[in-house]
Amino acid sequence: HLNKLKQLTLSYNQLSALPPEMGHLSHLHYLNLSYNKLNALPQEMGQMSALQYLYLSYNQLSALPPEMGQLSALQYLYLFHNQLSALPPEIGHLNKLKQLTLSYNQLSALPQEIGHLNKLKELYLSYNQLSALPPIISQLSALQYLYLSNNKLIKFPPEITQLSHLQHLDMSNNNLSSAFINKLKQQLPDTTIY
Repeated sequence: HLNKLKQLTLSYNQLSALPPEMGHLSHLHYLNLSYNKLNALPQEMGQMSALQYLYLSYNQLSALPPEMGQLSALQYLYLFHNQLSALPPEIGHLNKLKQLTLSYNQLSALPQEIGHLNKLKELYLSYNQLSALPPIISQLSALQYLYLSNNKLIKFPPEITQLSHLQHLDMSNNNLSSAFINKLKQQLPDTTIY
C-alpha cells in the first residue's frame, strides 16, 4: 500500500527519470529527489495533491511540467543547481508556497504569474541570467528574503519599495549603480541590503 506513503527520500541516487505512477502517491507530503540525474519530471506529479515539501536540487532539469501548478498544498520547493531556463506560468497557482529556491539555474526572465505567490516569504534567485524583474514582484506582500546576487540586473522595478515586510535583499554582483543602491537603502530603511 505505497499509496498511503507520507514521506519518501530518494536523494543521492542515479535516477534519470521517474515513473508516471509517482502520481498515485496522493498522501505523500514530503518528497526528496535531490542529487540525482533527473532531466524531466512526469506530468503525473501534478496529482500529488498532499505534497508540501519537494526537494529537486542538484539534478539536470531544464524545464518543469505545467502540471506542477496543480500541487496546491506545496509550501517548500527546492530547485537550486538545475538547468532551468524558464518557469511555467502555472507556478503562480502554488498559492501556499512559502519558500522557492531557484539559485544556480539559467533563468533569464520570470513569468508575470510569480506575483501571485502572496504567501511567499523567501525567494532565492542568485546565480541566474536575470537582466530584469517583472514589476508584479512587488505584489509578493509576504516576502521577507529576496536573494538576487550574481545575475545581470541593470535596473529594478521601482515598485520593489512596496515590499513592506522585506528584511534581506541581496543584489550583490549585478550591474546596478551604487547611486541606485544607495537610493534604495533610503527607501527601504528597515531592510538589510547587500
